[in-house]
Amino acid sequence: GLGLFYSGLRYSEDLSILEQDLRPNRGDMKTLDYQFKFSDKGRAVGARFGLLVKVTEQMRVSASVHTPRTFSLTSEYGYSVGITADPNAIFSPPAPQYNDPLNSYKYKVTTPARYNMGVGFVISKIMLLNAEFDFYNYASARLSADDVISFNKENSAIRRSYRNVTNVRLGAEFNFPNPDNKEQAYRVRMGFSSQPSAFGTRVAGLDPILKKGNNTLACGFGFRDKDYYMDFSLSHSMTSGYYSPYVTTSPRFPASSITNRRNRTIISFTLGLNLN
Repeated sequence: GLGLFYSGLRYSEDLSILEQDLRPNRGDMKTLDYQFKFSDKGRAVGARFGLLVKVTEQMRVSASVHTPRTFSLTSEYGYSVGITADPNAIFSPPAPQYNDPLNSYKYKVTTPARYNMGVGFVISKIMLLNAEFDFYNYASARLSADDVISFNKENSAIRRSYRNVTNVRLGAEFNFPNPDNKEQAYRVRMGFSSQPSAFGTRVAGLDPILKKGNNTLACGFGFRDKDYYMDFSLSHSMTSGYYSPYVTTSPRFPASSITNRRNRTIISFTLGLNLN
């Protein structure tokens, strides 16, 4: 098979940070108010092609390739910094205000290609087993622009910081026909997925948080009749990461970072009708 697809991207961030010096009247800054706005939007097109092979009546093998996508993005950003001083500060109040108006910049991001392989087994029409593997080379991502900016430094950092990863998805479904009604069946599913960290050893070796990936456990059950079906599913994912609101150029003032440990649980219910 062959398919073409269109992808849209939209991201926005509105950040407000208020820092306060808890040591009063030291003759320096009392508070700092930092405001930052950022938005990114763009689009890309790509293609995917693959094949499905029926090896035996019980076994299927699949493979597909998703081409890299080049997003044409437009970023808008701006910031403001407000400072208040102690009454005996060495600089004269009012403290200066630094305002950067909302700026705009256009650039491109090329995402890695995706290679997928899968295998599935059907056992006596009662059990379905499936395994899928996605291969990414995150180090192949690139930044570019049509102006004089080359992004050589940034692309070199991408090659040093990221690596190849393999995402794994495993699933099993059991089908239990109703012995009293052949048009009815009960289904039970279980699944697991693992998305390893995209950071290479040079980066992940600095902190164990960066080594952690995203793991998801899922289960579900359903009921299917001739005219309708119901399905219930539950999934739980675990991931960790950092967020740094800003960076500094002086080692005397290291940037503050927030460690995010996220546990997410999703519950869904589906009710459908079969219209013949």
